[in-house]
Amino acid sequence: MRKSDSVPRRDRRFLPDGLGDALALEPRRLLSGGALHAVRTPASARAQRVTPATMINREYAAFLADFRRVEQSYIAALNDQAAGTTTVTANLVQPYLSGGSQVVVDNASVFGPNGSFAAPVTATVTISGVPNGAYLTLVGRSGNTLIVDPAASSAVNLAASGVALTASVPATAQSSAAALFPTFIVNRANQMAINLVIYFNGLPQKLPYYNAPPRTPNQRGAIQNYVYSSISGGGATNLVGALTAIPLPATAGADLQIYDASVASAVEQSRLQVQNGVSQIFSGRLKISIQAPNNRLGIAANSGASAGGTSTPTTTGA
Repeated sequence: MRKSDSVPRRDRRFLPDGLGDALALEPRRLLSGGALHAVRTPASARAQRVTPATMINREYAAFLADFRRVEQSYIAALNDQAAGTTTVTANLVQPYLSGGSQVVVDNASVFGPNGSFAAPVTATVTISGVPNGAYLTLVGRSGNTLIVDPAASSAVNLAASGVALTASVPATAQSSAAALFPTFIVNRANQMAINLVIYFNGLPQKLPYYNAPPRTPNQRGAIQNYVYSSISGGGATNLVGALTAIPLPATAGADLQIYDASVASAVEQSRLQVQNGVSQIFSGRLKISIQAPNNRLGIAANSGASAGGTSTPTTTGA
C-alpha cells in the first residue's frame, strides 16, 4: 500500500495513479473495504473504437468494391452464349402501318444487339395479351427501333396502345446475368444495412429514442431504423431502390460508362444521406416516428426521415 493510501484527504476526485500510465486513474477503495478496483479503460479498447462516420464510410466502400467485382462478371457475360432460347416481349410505342420497314417499341434490346441480327427473328403480334395471328420478321435494330422485312411479314396495321411483339430468341449469358445482378444488389445492400445496425447496437452509449406519443414507453432504435430504411427500405429514395432503377447496360461501351457513373452517384448520395441523417438524429434535429402498434399518432413510420418505412431487423432495447 502506498503511503498516500493511509493518509486521509478531503479531495474526492480520482487522481493519476502515479504508476506510469498517464491515462489511468488511481485505485478506488470500496466503502465496505476489500480489494482495490482500478478505474481505467484498456488501451486496446480505446485504439479499436471506430466512430460512426468511419464505420459508415468503411461499409459503403466495401459495398462499392463488391459491386464493381460482380459487375465485371456481368460485363464478361455480355459476349457469352448460352444454350437454349428465351421468350421476350416489347410493347409498341408508335403505330405500325402495313408494309413499313420500321417499328418502334419500348425496349428493343431484348430482341438482339444494335445492327443486323445474325438470323431473322419472327415476332408474333398480341393485342391486349391475345395473339391475333399476325407476325413481323425482324432483321435488326437501332436503339428502340426494330428493322422489319415487310416482304416476310404479315400485312397488318397496328395501333400503339395495347399491342406487343413476342418472340423466341437465343438465350445469352447476358440475359441470365441481367436477371441475377439485381438480386445481388438487394442482398449485398441488406448485408451492409445489417452490419451497420449491429454496429450501432454495440455502441457503449445509449442511442436516441423513437419519437413516440405521450405516455408511450421510450424505445431506442431510431438510428438503427433510419440507417436500415435508408439502405434497404421500401421507398424509392433508398439505396436499393436507386440502384435497381438504373437499367443494366447492354454493351461494354458508352452505356456501361453511363451506368458506372450513375451507380457511383447513387452510392455516394446514399452515403451522404446516411451520414447526415445519423448526425441529425444524434443531435435531436431529426425525429424518427415509432413503428406500429405503438405509433398512435397516425403518422407513417419514419415520417421524419427521407427513407422508406421498412423497420430494422435488430434494434436495442429501452
